[in-house]
Amino acid sequence: MEQRTGKTVVALAVIVTRYNKGKINTILVICPKIGKIAWRVLSKKHLKKPIAIDTMNFEYAWRHEKEILKEKYDMIIIDESHRLKGRNTQQSKIIYRIGRSSRYRMIMTGTPTPNDLTDMWAQFRFLAPHIFGDRWPYFVDRWCKSTGFGGYKKVIKKHLEQKFLDIVSKYSFTATQKEVIKDLPKDLDIPLYFELSKKTRKIYDELEGEFVYEEGEKSVTTLLAITNMIRLHQLTGGNLQFDQDDDITHVSNEKLDTIDDFLLDRPKSKPIVIFCKFIPEAEQLTSLLTKRGWRVGKLYGKSDTYREWRKFNNGGYNAIICQIAKGISIDLSRADDAIFCSKSFSYVEYDQARKRLVGEHKKKSLGFYHVTGENTIDEYIDNAIEKKVNIADYVREQLMKRNKIMAKKKKTEDTDSKYNVAWLAEELGLSDFTIRQKLRKAGIEKTGRTYSWSNRKEALKVLRDIKDVKVGNEEKETKAKKSKKTSVKGKKKGKKSS
Repeated sequence: MEQRTGKTVVALAVIVTRYNKGKINTILVICPKIGKIAWRVLSKKHLKKPIAIDTMNFEYAWRHEKEILKEKYDMIIIDESHRLKGRNTQQSKIIYRIGRSSRYRMIMTGTPTPNDLTDMWAQFRFLAPHIFGDRWPYFVDRWCKSTGFGGYKKVIKKHLEQKFLDIVSKYSFTATQKEVIKDLPKDLDIPLYFELSKKTRKIYDELEGEFVYEEGEKSVTTLLAITNMIRLHQLTGGNLQFDQDDDITHVSNEKLDTIDDFLLDRPKSKPIVIFCKFIPEAEQLTSLLTKRGWRVGKLYGKSDTYREWRKFNNGGYNAIICQIAKGISIDLSRADDAIFCSKSFSYVEYDQARKRLVGEHKKKSLGFYHVTGENTIDEYIDNAIEKKVNIADYVREQLMKRNKIMAKKKKTEDTDSKYNVAWLAEELGLSDFTIRQKLRKAGIEKTGRTYSWSNRKEALKVLRDIKDVKVGNEEKETKAKKSKKTSVKGKKKGKKSS
């Protein structure tokens, strides 16, 4: 089944049928990294009753053969089975052995023959070894001829091709986009979920905590809220900038790896556009795709917009990285699909980005892939777009709702110790927000869920460590405090003279 024709839903229907008949209880799905969360989400959506479905990626599966064999799964499904085509790879051999332990097996792919028909052999070796045999020399002797330099390359004999395909069709179900186009929406929105690493999650939670303010402190200004939201959104892409004057630090690759994993199964003959908000993200994507053999155009930063667009339109590039706000009127309808790596907080900019792919000649549905960090600001942005509400207001509202619970917990924890953020703020004459920035920038770890110290000695040491650490808001706060003191002194003198 081709991409976007509902392979996962069909597989879930097969699982439910066999489960209801009492034929299976334990199911394992081996899929690319980006498929794990998709399986979990679609299972919750389409399964009326809970069925335990274990998911793992290919790399984990072939490295943990013994543990998997101990589980004795009733059914094993390979999602994107063309990744088994390399018959001599450890991955293909080990997953074949894992498959032999299961009574029921199923394979799914939108590109069963990336190179030629012989790619099917390793996939059928997993599915049903008796069909084409589990020995490559036997298969070559029966079905193939030698070609190319030195006769190294093996291809199916011309007069046997139809017979080979007839056998394959007996054990497979095929669906193309053309066949199901009437049942598909004009455009398809498909999430590509990923999870933050422990390291990134820790930083993310700390940044998200900037929305937490103690009772009695002034509410967050709109500008500060948007600044924090941009930081959070930037962080899900693996980049971090504490203050405007600081250099951008690359901290993780989860989002880049998700896009890399997705493009691994995509033919380079299908042009694609990748939209992103941040230039560092665009530069990293350009580098990644270039290494993977894509011809990449640049519509971001100071690039020549017209020259890059013309080269993409004429076939010189098969991928183009586009900053979401750049070249709004440019026609990108040559692309078959688009990936939204990150989005703007403007619904208008997002909508215009989509419309760039819609040309008059387009007769097939377009795929818009949304790279989304699970339990992050990415999900809030996607929800706001789906509801067609103001993105910035909606995201801010959701973050504040989430952090009200954190604020209550934090208040309870802070009362346990006298020496905390509030104490440091009072000593240095700065706001709690600025103190947290200084602590984070100095690399000082939290004790539990908050910053607190058991005695004055420890707190004073921290105070000395952060005193000279400069952050963006500190200078403004210090000036404001000095001007306030000056005005107070002036008033006192005025009273005495009178």
